[in-house]
Amino acid sequence: MAKVKVWNRNKYPHKELYKGDQVVIPAGGFIEMDWEEAVQFKGQFTGMAPLKSEDDGAGGMGEPDPRFFKMIEVESPAEDPVKDDGLVNHATGKRADDAQALLGQLLQFARENPDRVVKDSDLDGQKPADDGRVAALERELAEMKALILNKPKPGPKPGFKAKKEATL
Repeated sequence: MAKVKVWNRNKYPHKELYKGDQVVIPAGGFIEMDWEEAVQFKGQFTGMAPLKSEDDGAGGMGEPDPRFFKMIEVESPAEDPVKDDGLVNHATGKRADDAQALLGQLLQFARENPDRVVKDSDLDGQKPADDGRVAALERELAEMKALILNKPKPGPKPGFKAKKEATL
């Protein structure tokens, strides 16, 4: 996983318990973490501590203490942390060059492991019944497109002509 810098943008050091470990980031400094860990760390909730002041008599908590503000910034990783596996047969871990090769691998796996293939005899070989719902949805979609395309454009803002004529 890509290592990234986790910056503390506060003028006070940031101390937080994260996954059982005490994490300390100096004021204006950084630490390095895995990208996924850094994103989780940044999103972890920390409570707000009030300023210690004399009771104002109203029973209020007072203003929050800026020493405990979580002002964390996670740098973007140099490489993309989530990579596309491409055409992979996840049952075997083998890669394929194109979709046809992947389909061949999947069919071969199904022949060699019939106990691991999902089958539903009620659905296998059945064509979906056309009871007119598809045609009705296509008509509705066409009507919506026509409404959107034929929607009148908004006119000028009120008072626009008066201001323009006043300046002439």
